Amino acid sequence: MKSAKRLRLLKEHNGREKYYSDNRINIIKGTNNILISAPHGFIHHRKGKRKFADMGTNNLVKLLAQKTNCSVIYTTGVLKYDPNYDKDNLYKKLLVDYIKKNKIKYLIDLHGMKKRINSTIDIGTNNYKNVNNNKEIVSLLIDKLHEQNINQVTVDSHFKSRHNTVSKTANLKAGICSIQIEAGRVYRNYHNKKHFDNYLNALIAFIYNLERIDNMTEKNFTDSYDQVLDIKPSFGYERKLSNIAYNQVGMEIEVSVTYEREKYSFLKTLIKKIKNIVGDNGYFVKDATIKGDYGFEIVLDPLKVEEIYKIYSQLLKVCQFSQGLINISKEYDCGIHLNFNQYDISDKQEAHKKLTSLFIANPKYFEQNIYKQFKFIWDFDEYLQYQHEIGAKYLWVNYLDTKLVEIRNIRSNLTAEELVEIIKQILGAIFYDRENTATQKIEKSLKDLYQEIVEHNYEKIAQALEKDQMLIFVNDNGNLNLIRPSKKIKEYLNQKNSD
Repeated sequence: MKSAKRLRLLKEHNGREKYYSDNRINIIKGTNNILISAPHGFIHHRKGKRKFADMGTNNLVKLLAQKTNCSVIYTTGVLKYDPNYDKDNLYKKLLVDYIKKNKIKYLIDLHGMKKRINSTIDIGTNNYKNVNNNKEIVSLLIDKLHEQNINQVTVDSHFKSRHNTVSKTANLKAGICSIQIEAGRVYRNYHNKKHFDNYLNALIAFIYNLERIDNMTEKNFTDSYDQVLDIKPSFGYERKLSNIAYNQVGMEIEVSVTYEREKYSFLKTLIKKIKNIVGDNGYFVKDATIKGDYGFEIVLDPLKVEEIYKIYSQLLKVCQFSQGLINISKEYDCGIHLNFNQYDISDKQEAHKKLTSLFIANPKYFEQNIYKQFKFIWDFDEYLQYQHEIGAKYLWVNYLDTKLVEIRNIRSNLTAEELVEIIKQILGAIFYDRENTATQKIEKSLKDLYQEIVEHNYEKIAQALEKDQMLIFVNDNGNLNLIRPSKKIKEYLNQKNSD
């Protein structure tokens, strides 16, 4: 995973609604039954002595919260106590209360350790008491670490998670399975891309499997589907691409699978079909945010519109043939994201205006989602500032540091023809000086534009009226803007009015 993308996800995390916050401890509510903890993510004190933070653990919980929708608790300010050592403290009280009130079933407590001779990761289980003697869960974690080439893994070797630890407290007071993970510095260093991503991917895979344990009717069906799709790591996977033309579009499609034991082979056959449809034009990653028993994301390479049509139309046929077992729909939290090459935009101000007009004129192509919204801001620089403030995750359109224009929230129930139509219109908007004018269907009546400009600029209009100022609507190639007229224009208009 590139550092820029990790940084973007960390910034987006800060915009999530907090369940609890007191400037020293944050709790962010998730959607599954797993809580991730980082009690040593900030400076703390033990027996009156100052202790340094476990570097990188706060970054890990924030990224895991974004990717897996787990609940997280972590420290954000200096504590005069040690959350993992002192018997009774606010951190543990908040953690146990949250577990009980939110039906949490698993706790993953992240820590850092110095380099040890025989391990880089040590899993603390209190001789398996903290996991209610469920050794399979511990084996699952070890397997996921090994899959990411993290092989020096021990259990209860250096940190058994006994006494007053967060993990033991959660098990004793709430009865849930609790695992303490001590990781060497190399795996917690945010800037050590390879090792950090390996550890992060192992935790994501562990969480993905952990939250589905209770729903599995076939123990290894997820692993079987993973093998068919040749699932790539969520972070850190690099794909070499040739030169990309301005009209080649990248695409991400989220797919949900509902598992039925008697249809295991049938589903496996359909997943193989999806793998063949994509072929060499993309790859697959896990997506734990999708509802259903199994979810994955198709990441297509930048392709021409005709190629996207071919792949997507075939994919829809598979979904239809599955009789509801395979879905690309809002009901299952699936969505479609498009990526366009920002390098090739001649004038971002003009392209952004045309893109804004397009979204206003064509709401039928986009999902109305409170988390991913369209913001009516004509000026590109003003919009970019708003994007940085609110976080890219919550907007339909994002101008990314990777030089991509990411357009999210494309309606997932579109036909292949409709999908191609909106892609063509987007190309016609942001590459207006290159695309054939026949593909530019950004048309609105002046009446509609007036209505929108008033609706979205009522504060400016109200302020101007209050100060006895005038505003002029300027129609600039179909894009309506408000301006304050100069003194000379006012005098001219007043004279005309008198005449």
